Amino acid sequence: MRSIVGVLAAAALLAPAARAQHAPFQAFFATVCAGSPGGSLATRCGETPGGAGDLSGDSELSLNPNQSLAAHDASQARVRQLSQDIEERLAARRADEGASLATPIGFILNGRYTRSERDRSFDGSPLQPEPLQRERGYTANEGSVQVGADLRVGEGAVIGALFAYSRSEAEFDPDRSTAPSFVPASTSGEAETDSYFLTAFGSLDLGMGFWVDGSLGGGITRHTLTRRAVFQETTRTIAQTLGVLEGDTDGYELSATAGAGYDRQDGALSYGPYLRVRYVNTTLDGYAEDDPASSGLAMRYDEETQHSAVGVVGLRASYALSTGIGVVVPSVRVEWEHEYARNAFTTHQSFNRDGFANDYALRGDAPDRDYANVGAGVTAVLPGGWMAFAEYEGLFGYRDLARHRATAGLRVELR
Repeated sequence: MRSIVGVLAAAALLAPAARAQHAPFQAFFATVCAGSPGGSLATRCGETPGGAGDLSGDSELSLNPNQSLAAHDASQARVRQLSQDIEERLAARRADEGASLATPIGFILNGRYTRSERDRSFDGSPLQPEPLQRERGYTANEGSVQVGADLRVGEGAVIGALFAYSRSEAEFDPDRSTAPSFVPASTSGEAETDSYFLTAFGSLDLGMGFWVDGSLGGGITRHTLTRRAVFQETTRTIAQTLGVLEGDTDGYELSATAGAGYDRQDGALSYGPYLRVRYVNTTLDGYAEDDPASSGLAMRYDEETQHSAVGVVGLRASYALSTGIGVVVPSVRVEWEHEYARNAFTTHQSFNRDGFANDYALRGDAPDRDYANVGAGVTAVLPGGWMAFAEYEGLFGYRDLARHRATAGLRVELR
Protein backbone atom coordinates (compact mmCIF):
# COMPACT_ATOMS: atom_id res chain seq x y z
CA MET A 1 0.00 0.00 0.00
CA ARG A 2 1.90 3.02 -1.27
CA SER A 3 -0.63 5.74 -0.51
CA ILE A 4 0.78 8.69 1.41
CA VAL A 5 -2.74 9.24 2.74
CA GLY A 6 -2.62 5.87 4.47
CA VAL A 7 0.76 6.63 6.02
CA LEU A 8 -0.42 10.02 7.28
CA ALA A 9 -3.59 8.50 8.71
CA ALA A 10 -1.62 5.83 10.53
CA ALA A 11 0.78 8.44 11.87
CA ALA A 12 -2.14 10.42 13.28
CA LEU A 13 -3.29 7.40 15.31
CA LEU A 14 0.05 6.89 17.05
CA ALA A 15 0.12 7.18 20.83
CA PRO A 16 2.25 10.05 22.06
CA ALA A 17 4.05 7.85 24.60
CA ALA A 18 7.36 8.13 22.76
CA ARG A 19 8.80 10.64 20.39
CA ALA A 20 9.23 9.11 16.95
CA GLN A 21 12.78 8.69 15.69
CA HIS A 22 11.64 7.29 12.34
CA ALA A 23 8.05 8.39 11.78
CA PRO A 24 7.68 6.84 8.28
CA PHE A 25 8.55 3.36 9.55
CA GLN A 26 6.37 3.82 12.64
CA ALA A 27 3.42 4.71 10.42
CA PHE A 28 4.11 1.69 8.21
CA PHE A 29 4.27 -0.70 11.17
CA ALA A 30 1.00 0.67 12.57
CA THR A 31 -0.63 0.01 9.19
CA VAL A 32 0.68 -3.58 9.21
CA CYS A 33 -0.66 -4.23 12.73
CA ALA A 34 -4.07 -2.78 11.78
CA GLY A 35 -4.29 -5.18 8.84
CA SER A 36 -3.66 -8.91 8.71
CA PRO A 37 -0.39 -9.84 10.45
CA GLY A 38 0.21 -13.55 10.94
CA GLY A 39 2.34 -15.85 13.06
CA SER A 40 5.09 -14.23 15.11
CA LEU A 41 4.44 -10.87 13.46
CA ALA A 42 0.96 -10.92 15.02
CA THR A 43 2.63 -11.67 18.36
CA ARG A 44 4.86 -8.61 17.99
CA CYS A 45 1.86 -6.43 17.17
CA GLY A 46 0.02 -7.84 20.19
CA GLU A 47 2.87 -6.77 22.47
CA THR A 48 2.28 -3.10 21.63
CA PRO A 49 -0.34 -1.07 23.57
CA GLY A 50 -3.79 -1.97 22.22
CA GLY A 51 -2.16 -3.93 19.40
CA ALA A 52 -1.76 -0.63 17.52
CA GLY A 53 1.89 -1.22 16.60
CA ASP A 54 3.40 1.70 18.52
CA LEU A 55 7.18 1.20 18.83
CA SER A 56 9.88 2.82 20.91
CA GLY A 57 11.84 5.40 18.96
CA ASP A 58 15.00 3.30 19.16
CA SER A 59 13.16 0.30 17.74
CA GLU A 60 11.79 2.35 14.83
CA LEU A 61 15.37 2.99 13.73
CA SER A 62 16.50 -0.57 14.39
CA LEU A 63 13.67 -2.21 12.42
CA ASN A 64 14.05 0.11 9.42
CA PRO A 65 15.66 -2.19 6.79
CA ASN A 66 18.01 0.35 5.24
CA GLN A 67 20.90 -2.12 5.22
CA SER A 68 19.62 -3.14 1.77
CA LEU A 69 20.59 0.25 0.36
CA ALA A 70 24.26 -0.46 1.00
CA ALA A 71 24.18 -3.51 -1.30
CA HIS A 72 23.17 -1.32 -4.24
CA ASP A 73 25.74 1.34 -3.37
CA ALA A 74 28.50 -1.26 -3.09
CA SER A 75 27.71 -2.76 -6.50
CA GLN A 76 27.79 0.66 -8.14
CA ALA A 77 31.11 1.57 -6.51
CA ARG A 78 32.73 -1.78 -7.33
CA VAL A 79 31.89 -1.64 -11.04
CA ARG A 80 33.07 1.96 -11.35
CA GLN A 81 36.32 0.99 -9.65
CA LEU A 82 36.93 -1.88 -12.07
CA SER A 83 36.49 0.56 -14.96
CA GLN A 84 39.01 2.90 -13.34
CA ASP A 85 41.50 0.05 -12.91
CA ILE A 86 41.42 -0.58 -16.65
CA GLU A 87 41.72 3.12 -17.44
CA GLU A 88 44.83 3.33 -15.26
CA ARG A 89 46.42 0.33 -16.94
CA LEU A 90 45.79 1.85 -20.37
CA ALA A 91 47.32 5.12 -19.18
CA ALA A 92 50.40 3.26 -17.93
CA ARG A 93 50.61 1.42 -21.22
CA ARG A 94 50.64 4.70 -23.12
CA ALA A 95 53.26 6.12 -20.76
CA ASP A 96 55.67 3.21 -21.24
CA GLU A 97 55.37 2.92 -25.02
CA GLY A 98 58.71 4.60 -25.56
CA ALA A 99 60.53 2.45 -23.05
CA SER A 100 58.93 -0.89 -23.92
CA LEU A 101 60.13 -3.13 -26.72
CA ALA A 102 56.47 -3.15 -27.78
CA THR A 103 55.94 -6.86 -28.25
CA PRO A 104 52.36 -7.53 -29.28
CA ILE A 105 50.90 -9.54 -26.38
CA GLY A 106 51.02 -8.84 -22.64
CA PHE A 107 49.56 -10.63 -19.63
CA ILE A 108 48.15 -8.72 -16.65
CA LEU A 109 47.89 -9.61 -12.95
CA ASN A 110 46.50 -6.99 -10.55
CA GLY A 111 45.55 -6.96 -6.87
CA ARG A 112 43.52 -4.24 -5.17
CA TYR A 113 42.46 -3.49 -1.58
CA THR A 114 39.72 -0.95 -0.84
CA ARG A 115 38.50 0.33 2.51
CA SER A 116 35.30 2.35 2.74
CA GLU A 117 33.72 4.04 5.75
CA ARG A 118 30.30 5.64 5.71
CA ASP A 119 28.91 7.75 8.52
CA ARG A 120 25.25 7.68 9.50
CA SER A 121 23.34 10.18 7.38
CA PHE A 122 20.42 12.26 8.61
CA ASP A 123 17.88 14.31 6.71
CA GLY A 124 14.80 16.36 7.54
CA SER A 125 11.22 15.28 6.82
CA PRO A 126 7.76 16.89 7.20
CA LEU A 127 6.76 13.97 9.47
CA GLN A 128 9.98 14.02 11.41
CA PRO A 129 10.57 16.23 14.48
CA GLU A 130 14.27 15.36 14.37
CA PRO A 131 16.57 14.67 11.41
CA LEU A 132 15.76 11.29 9.85
CA GLN A 133 18.42 8.59 9.61
CA ARG A 134 18.16 7.51 5.97
CA GLU A 135 21.22 5.26 5.64
CA ARG A 136 23.28 3.36 8.16
CA GLY A 137 26.95 3.81 8.80
CA TYR A 138 29.25 0.95 7.94
CA THR A 139 32.86 -0.09 7.44
CA ALA A 140 33.70 -2.23 4.41
CA ASN A 141 36.85 -3.99 3.21
CA GLU A 142 37.24 -5.38 -0.28
CA GLY A 143 39.95 -7.35 -2.03
CA SER A 144 40.09 -7.91 -5.78
CA VAL A 145 42.28 -10.09 -8.02
CA GLN A 146 42.33 -9.37 -11.75
CA VAL A 147 43.86 -11.37 -14.60
CA GLY A 148 43.83 -10.50 -18.26
CA ALA A 149 45.71 -9.92 -21.48
CA ASP A 150 46.18 -7.13 -23.99
CA LEU A 151 47.19 -7.19 -27.64
CA ARG A 152 48.81 -4.44 -29.67
CA VAL A 153 47.08 -4.18 -33.05
CA GLY A 154 48.99 -2.15 -35.62
CA GLU A 155 50.36 1.25 -34.69
CA GLY A 156 48.99 2.76 -31.49
CA ALA A 157 45.99 0.44 -31.00
CA VAL A 158 45.54 -1.89 -28.01
CA ILE A 159 42.68 -4.29 -27.29
CA GLY A 160 42.29 -6.64 -24.36
CA ALA A 161 40.14 -8.30 -21.72
CA LEU A 162 40.29 -8.46 -17.93
CA PHE A 163 38.53 -10.85 -15.54
CA ALA A 164 38.10 -9.72 -11.92
CA TYR A 165 37.08 -11.59 -8.79
CA SER A 166 36.20 -9.39 -5.81
CA ARG A 167 35.31 -10.29 -2.23
CA SER A 168 33.95 -7.70 0.19
CA GLU A 169 32.80 -7.75 3.80
CA ALA A 170 30.91 -4.90 5.46
CA GLU A 171 29.81 -4.40 9.05
CA PHE A 172 27.02 -1.96 9.88
CA ASP A 173 27.27 0.35 12.86
CA PRO A 174 25.27 -0.68 15.95
CA ASP A 175 21.90 0.94 16.57
CA ARG A 176 21.72 4.00 18.76
CA SER A 177 20.17 3.75 22.22
CA THR A 178 18.45 6.68 23.91
CA ALA A 179 17.26 4.70 26.97
CA PRO A 180 18.91 2.06 29.18
CA SER A 181 16.03 -0.34 28.50
CA PHE A 182 16.96 -0.58 24.80
CA VAL A 183 19.95 -2.87 24.27
CA PRO A 184 21.21 -2.86 20.67
CA ALA A 185 23.11 -5.71 19.09
CA SER A 186 26.87 -5.28 18.70
CA THR A 187 26.30 -4.55 15.01
CA SER A 188 23.10 -3.92 13.06
CA GLY A 189 24.15 -6.43 10.42
CA GLU A 190 26.73 -7.59 7.90
CA ALA A 191 26.96 -7.83 4.13
CA GLU A 192 29.23 -10.18 2.19
CA THR A 193 29.64 -10.27 -1.58
CA ASP A 194 31.46 -12.39 -4.14
CA SER A 195 31.67 -10.70 -7.54
CA TYR A 196 32.78 -11.98 -10.96
CA PHE A 197 33.25 -9.44 -13.73
CA LEU A 198 34.61 -9.58 -17.31
CA THR A 199 35.58 -6.45 -19.24
CA ALA A 200 36.73 -5.92 -22.83
CA PHE A 201 38.71 -2.76 -23.48
CA GLY A 202 40.60 -0.87 -26.16
CA SER A 203 42.71 2.22 -26.73
CA LEU A 204 43.73 4.07 -29.89
CA ASP A 205 46.52 6.61 -30.39
CA LEU A 206 45.20 9.27 -32.77
CA GLY A 207 48.57 10.94 -33.25
CA MET A 208 49.96 14.29 -32.11
CA GLY A 209 49.36 13.26 -28.50
CA PHE A 210 45.60 12.63 -28.77
CA TRP A 211 44.00 9.34 -27.77
CA VAL A 212 40.66 7.64 -27.15
CA ASP A 213 39.78 4.56 -25.13
CA GLY A 214 36.73 2.62 -23.98
CA SER A 215 35.49 -0.50 -22.24
CA LEU A 216 32.40 -2.71 -21.99
CA GLY A 217 31.81 -5.17 -19.18
CA GLY A 218 29.33 -7.35 -17.35
CA GLY A 219 29.24 -9.51 -14.27
CA ILE A 220 27.32 -11.23 -11.50
CA THR A 221 27.52 -10.78 -7.74
CA ARG A 222 26.34 -13.07 -4.95
CA HIS A 223 25.11 -11.13 -1.90
CA THR A 224 24.70 -12.52 1.62
CA LEU A 225 22.94 -10.00 3.86
CA THR A 226 22.36 -10.24 7.62
CA ARG A 227 20.15 -7.77 9.46
CA ARG A 228 19.96 -7.51 13.26
CA ALA A 229 16.70 -5.80 14.16
CA VAL A 230 15.48 -5.10 17.70
CA PHE A 231 11.73 -4.97 18.39
CA GLN A 232 10.62 -2.96 21.43
CA GLU A 233 7.12 -1.63 22.10
CA THR A 234 6.66 2.00 23.07
CA THR A 235 6.31 1.58 26.87
CA ARG A 236 9.63 -0.33 26.99
CA THR A 237 8.21 -2.64 29.71
CA ILE A 238 8.06 -5.90 27.71
CA ALA A 239 11.30 -7.72 26.96
CA GLN A 240 12.68 -6.73 23.57
CA THR A 241 12.97 -9.23 20.71
CA LEU A 242 16.10 -9.55 18.56
CA GLY A 243 15.62 -10.76 15.01
CA VAL A 244 18.70 -12.09 13.20
CA LEU A 245 17.46 -12.09 9.63
CA GLU A 246 19.42 -13.55 6.74
CA GLY A 247 19.00 -13.30 2.99
CA ASP A 248 20.86 -14.39 -0.15
CA THR A 249 20.40 -12.94 -3.60
CA ASP A 250 22.15 -12.34 -6.91
CA GLY A 251 23.01 -9.08 -8.58
CA TYR A 252 23.85 -8.28 -12.18
CA GLU A 253 26.04 -5.43 -13.40
CA LEU A 254 26.80 -3.78 -16.73
CA SER A 255 29.32 -1.05 -17.44
CA ALA A 256 30.43 1.06 -20.39
CA THR A 257 33.07 3.77 -20.52
CA ALA A 258 34.45 6.13 -23.16
CA GLY A 259 37.33 8.55 -22.78
CA ALA A 260 39.49 10.93 -24.77
CA GLY A 261 42.54 12.96 -23.87
CA TYR A 262 45.75 14.63 -24.84
CA ASP A 263 49.28 13.81 -23.62
CA ARG A 264 51.99 16.39 -24.11
CA GLN A 265 55.60 15.24 -24.03
CA ASP A 266 58.19 17.66 -22.67
CA GLY A 267 61.35 15.60 -22.39
CA ALA A 268 60.82 13.01 -19.67
CA LEU A 269 57.68 14.81 -18.49
CA SER A 270 54.27 13.80 -19.84
CA TYR A 271 51.09 15.60 -18.86
CA GLY A 272 47.66 16.38 -20.19
CA PRO A 273 43.90 16.59 -19.63
CA TYR A 274 41.25 13.99 -20.33
CA LEU A 275 37.47 13.65 -20.43
CA ARG A 276 35.53 10.51 -19.68
CA VAL A 277 32.03 9.09 -19.24
CA ARG A 278 31.29 6.03 -17.09
CA TYR A 279 27.86 4.33 -17.22
CA VAL A 280 26.85 1.63 -14.72
CA ASN A 281 23.63 -0.41 -14.50
CA THR A 282 23.12 -2.65 -11.47
CA THR A 283 20.20 -4.96 -10.65
CA LEU A 284 19.55 -6.81 -7.40
CA ASP A 285 17.13 -9.74 -7.55
CA GLY A 286 14.21 -9.82 -5.16
CA TYR A 287 14.60 -12.07 -2.12
CA ALA A 288 13.02 -13.02 1.20
CA GLU A 289 14.85 -13.11 4.51
CA ASP A 290 15.05 -16.23 6.64
CA ASP A 291 13.97 -15.90 10.27
CA PRO A 292 15.58 -18.80 12.20
CA ALA A 293 14.34 -17.59 15.60
CA SER A 294 10.77 -16.91 14.36
CA SER A 295 10.88 -13.28 15.47
CA GLY A 296 8.26 -12.30 12.88
CA LEU A 297 10.49 -9.45 11.67
CA ALA A 298 11.72 -10.96 8.38
CA MET A 299 10.93 -9.06 5.19
CA ARG A 300 10.80 -9.69 1.45
CA TYR A 301 12.44 -7.29 -1.00
CA ASP A 302 11.48 -6.42 -4.57
CA GLU A 303 13.90 -6.57 -7.49
CA GLU A 304 15.52 -3.17 -7.98
CA THR A 305 17.62 -1.59 -10.73
CA GLN A 306 19.85 1.46 -10.45
CA HIS A 307 21.60 3.55 -13.11
CA SER A 308 24.58 5.88 -12.90
CA ALA A 309 26.23 8.10 -15.51
CA VAL A 310 29.31 9.97 -14.34
CA GLY A 311 31.23 12.59 -16.28
CA VAL A 312 34.92 12.97 -15.46
CA VAL A 313 37.35 15.81 -16.10
CA GLY A 314 40.91 14.93 -15.16
CA LEU A 315 44.52 15.99 -15.34
CA ARG A 316 47.42 13.54 -15.26
CA ALA A 317 51.20 13.98 -15.13
CA SER A 318 54.07 11.47 -15.16
CA TYR A 319 57.85 11.61 -15.32
CA ALA A 320 60.11 8.89 -16.76
CA LEU A 321 63.33 8.25 -14.84
CA SER A 322 66.05 5.99 -16.22
CA THR A 323 67.58 3.86 -13.45
CA GLY A 324 69.82 0.85 -13.14
CA ILE A 325 66.82 -1.48 -12.89
CA GLY A 326 64.77 0.04 -15.72
CA VAL A 327 62.56 3.03 -16.37
CA VAL A 328 60.61 4.24 -13.32
CA VAL A 329 57.56 6.40 -14.02
CA PRO A 330 55.93 8.17 -11.03
CA SER A 331 52.55 9.72 -11.79
CA VAL A 332 49.81 11.81 -10.21
CA ARG A 333 46.25 12.55 -11.28
CA VAL A 334 43.34 14.66 -10.12
CA GLU A 335 39.75 14.05 -11.25
CA TRP A 336 36.52 15.94 -10.79
CA GLU A 337 33.42 13.77 -11.19
CA HIS A 338 29.80 14.78 -11.72
CA GLU A 339 26.86 12.37 -11.38
CA TYR A 340 24.19 12.93 -14.05
CA ALA A 341 21.75 10.01 -13.81
CA ARG A 342 21.68 8.58 -10.30
CA ASN A 343 19.10 9.99 -7.90
CA ALA A 344 17.89 9.15 -4.41
CA PHE A 345 17.22 5.41 -4.58
CA THR A 346 14.00 3.81 -3.31
CA THR A 347 13.62 0.14 -2.40
CA HIS A 348 10.32 -1.65 -1.73
CA GLN A 349 9.83 -4.30 0.93
CA SER A 350 7.11 -5.90 3.07
CA PHE A 351 6.94 -8.23 6.06
CA ASN A 352 6.92 -11.95 5.20
CA ARG A 353 4.03 -12.61 7.59
CA ASP A 354 1.88 -9.64 6.55
CA GLY A 355 -1.27 -11.02 4.92
CA PHE A 356 -1.91 -7.72 3.10
CA ALA A 357 1.75 -7.40 1.99
CA ASN A 358 1.75 -3.69 2.82
CA ASP A 359 4.59 -2.04 0.93
CA TYR A 360 7.26 0.00 2.68
CA ALA A 361 8.99 2.38 0.28
CA LEU A 362 12.43 3.13 1.71
CA ARG A 363 14.14 6.16 0.21
CA GLY A 364 17.90 6.52 0.50
CA ASP A 365 20.12 9.56 0.34
CA ALA A 366 20.42 11.69 -2.74
CA PRO A 367 23.98 11.01 -3.96
CA ASP A 368 26.52 13.79 -4.04
CA ARG A 369 26.67 15.29 -7.52
CA ASP A 370 30.25 16.55 -7.38
CA TYR A 371 33.35 15.09 -5.75
CA ALA A 372 37.01 14.42 -6.52
CA ASN A 373 39.47 11.54 -6.83
CA VAL A 374 43.18 12.05 -6.24
CA GLY A 375 45.67 9.34 -7.14
CA ALA A 376 49.43 8.83 -7.08
CA GLY A 377 51.45 5.87 -8.24
CA VAL A 378 54.62 4.53 -9.75
CA THR A 379 55.23 2.22 -12.71
CA ALA A 380 58.52 0.41 -13.35
CA VAL A 381 59.35 -0.78 -16.87
CA LEU A 382 61.81 -3.60 -16.26
CA PRO A 383 64.07 -5.70 -18.48
CA GLY A 384 62.61 -8.80 -20.07
CA GLY A 385 59.27 -7.20 -20.90
CA TRP A 386 58.07 -6.84 -17.29
CA MET A 387 56.13 -3.88 -15.95
CA ALA A 388 55.21 -3.46 -12.27
CA PHE A 389 53.03 -0.78 -10.72
CA ALA A 390 51.58 0.42 -7.42
CA GLU A 391 48.98 3.14 -6.85
CA TYR A 392 46.96 4.85 -4.13
CA GLU A 393 43.65 6.66 -4.69
CA GLY A 394 41.47 8.63 -2.27
CA LEU A 395 37.92 9.97 -2.56
CA PHE A 396 37.46 13.58 -1.44
CA GLY A 397 34.48 15.89 -1.04
CA TYR A 398 31.80 13.16 -0.77
CA ARG A 399 29.42 13.73 2.13
CA ASP A 400 29.53 11.05 4.87
CA LEU A 401 31.73 8.69 2.81
CA ALA A 402 35.49 8.08 2.92
CA ARG A 403 37.16 5.61 0.56
CA HIS A 404 40.81 4.65 0.11
CA ARG A 405 42.24 2.04 -2.22
CA ALA A 406 45.66 0.57 -2.89
CA THR A 407 46.44 -1.31 -6.11
CA ALA A 408 49.51 -3.23 -7.23
CA GLY A 409 50.15 -5.42 -10.22
CA LEU A 410 52.33 -6.84 -12.96
CA ARG A 411 52.24 -6.95 -16.73
CA VAL A 412 54.58 -9.16 -18.72
CA GLU A 413 55.05 -9.14 -22.47
CA LEU A 414 55.01 -12.46 -24.31
CA ARG A 415 58.25 -12.95 -26.20
